Amino acid sequence: MRIIIRIIFLLFILSQATICLGLPDSTLQDNTNISIRKFDQGAISDYKADEAFNYGYKPVEGLSLWDSFVQWLGRLLSGLFYFGTETPIGKYTLIALAVAISIYALLKILKVKTNIFHSNKTIYKAQENIHDENIHELDLAALIAQALKEENYRNAIRLTYLAALKALSDKDLVRWIPGKTNNDYLYEIKSSEIKSGFKDLGYYFTYTWYGNFKVNESHYFKVKSIFDDWNSNVNK
Repeated sequence: MRIIIRIIFLLFILSQATICLGLPDSTLQDNTNISIRKFDQGAISDYKADEAFNYGYKPVEGLSLWDSFVQWLGRLLSGLFYFGTETPIGKYTLIALAVAISIYALLKILKVKTNIFHSNKTIYKAQENIHDENIHELDLAALIAQALKEENYRNAIRLTYLAALKALSDKDLVRWIPGKTNNDYLYEIKSSEIKSGFKDLGYYFTYTWYGNFKVNESHYFKVKSIFDDWNSNVNK
C-alpha cells in the first residue's frame, strides 16, 4: 500500500512539473484549422481619406485683423446687451435712451428748432460777445445801414439793440460794463416808460438773435419803430 501511494504521489509531482515547464502534453493537442485573414488595404485607405474618421487636430490658422475686430465687437455688444437687459440700471438706461431718441426723431420730423440737443457753449459765447462789445467804439448807424444793404435783418435788430444800450449809457441812465446782462441794465433804469421800451427792444433782440428765427424786413422796421419812439423819450 505504501509503495502504491508513493507511486501515485510521484506521478502527481511529475504531472505538475510538466505543466510548469510547459512540456507538450499529447492529451491537450489542438487540431483546429486556422484561417489567416488579412486587412483590406483599400478599405483602410478609404477610411483614412474620410474626414468623418479624422480624429486628429488640425492646425489653427491665425485670425486676421478684421476677424479679431469682429470678435471684439461681438463680445462688446454681448456685454452691452446683457447690461441693458439683465440689470436694473441697464434697463432704465435703455428706456431713457429710447425716449430721448424718440423725442429727437419727432422734433426732426416736425422740423421744430430747439437747442436742447446742442451745446450751450455757442449760445453763451454769442451772448458774451454781444455784451462785451465796446459800444462806444462802434459806428452803429453805419453798421445798421450795411446790415440793411445786405438784407441781414437779424443783425440789424442786434445792432439796434446795441444802439439803445449806447443811448442809455450816453445819458448816464445805466452804467455800461462789459459782461452785464439785459436784466442788469433794466434794474438800473429808474423811469418806468424808458424801462418798458428797453424791455421790449430786449425781447425782440433775444427772440431774433438767440431763437434763430427767420427775420424779414417787416420785423426789422417794427423794431425800428419801437426804437425811434423809445429813443425820443430818452433824449427828452
